[in-house]
Amino acid sequence: MKKTKITKIKKMTDRTLNRHLIRIVEEINADNYNDINISRDKVHTHTFRHTRAINMLDAGADLEYVRRLLGHKNIANTAIYLKYASSKFFEKTVEFNKKLGL
Repeated sequence: MKKTKITKIKKMTDRTLNRHLIRIVEEINADNYNDINISRDKVHTHTFRHTRAINMLDAGADLEYVRRLLGHKNIANTAIYLKYASSKFFEKTVEFNKKLGL
């Protein structure tokens, strides 16, 4: 009977995920998608959390709901996202995601 090789899946650290994300950003910048230039210093895995919150608020989600989802104790922390929530910001995010094939 042939033995099957078992591959262990290791948890990726935030640092490893951030390195992969920076590599992707550098590739996007190198390909110059319609003059999109992303600062590699501003991109990290936590960016996904911010983007999700902003997109939810942009789509009309209640601030209290987003606060609970993010686990913020103080709603003032969640309200910071409101300054970024606008239909124009959302449209740019959707446009960028389409270019990435998301």
